[in-house]
Amino acid sequence: MTKMELLSLAHSKTISPEDFEKRLWELSTGQTRRARRYTGTSEAPIRIFRARPFTTDDLPAEAEEYSYPSKCKVGRANFANAPVFYGCAGGPTTFVESRCDVGDIVVVSEFRCFTEMVVQQIGFADDGQPITEYEAIMRELFVAPGSEYYEYSSSIASHLMGADFIHGLTYPSIASGSSSQNLALKTSFVDTALHFVNATAYRIKEITEPFKYEVDEVDFGTVNHGVVFWKGRKKTWRLTRQGQELRMVSNGWNWDAFDEDGVLVDPE
Repeated sequence: MTKMELLSLAHSKTISPEDFEKRLWELSTGQTRRARRYTGTSEAPIRIFRARPFTTDDLPAEAEEYSYPSKCKVGRANFANAPVFYGCAGGPTTFVESRCDVGDIVVVSEFRCFTEMVVQQIGFADDGQPITEYEAIMRELFVAPGSEYYEYSSSIASHLMGADFIHGLTYPSIASGSSSQNLALKTSFVDTALHFVNATAYRIKEITEPFKYEVDEVDFGTVNHGVVFWKGRKKTWRLTRQGQELRMVSNGWNWDAFDEDGVLVDPE
């Protein structure tokens, strides 16, 4: 079977996801791909954001409510009831990916990784991968808008994350027109390497095109022992000594605070 024959079978949905992945492994023999390796430290952690919309102000206190679900439908990078952790590199993309509406409360949760994270790239125009037919098959199906080919894109994700040392995938945010990047991480990696540190609740006031959100911050919570402690107020930063200064740096959608040594200071 040629690579283009396999793509044709996927387009016509005349091949099972299991057989598709089997054929993909056969066609991958001798292929070379690039992965990205990120290294997080206590001073410079890898920061990953995830959003969940709510239609009520009564927000759950259980931290697990803001991570990956235990049961799920087939998605771009997962089979039914085989979840992965979907996250984003920055806040605005999380609003887009959450499919929120005006009036919703969207909780943006921040997770951090203090160790090495290795992810395969897929779908980026400049990701350095040779554009072979094998690569073209995966790109065309994985980044297709909508959910029509999820049964095959999830097989591609399984194929690319097959090795134990691969922790997940990074790919363009399809919902935001590829203006940012998403992550799909194995739950085994998330359970051992990601730390849920805080959550910020925003009310969506207005949504304009393209993908612009006007929001109000309505609540902030810190996380301890699996519980989100909502403060009933916006986030604040505490100065611990007389004369201390914080350097506030815009990340393009919010503000981060750093001390005199350049170490990230968490809000409270």
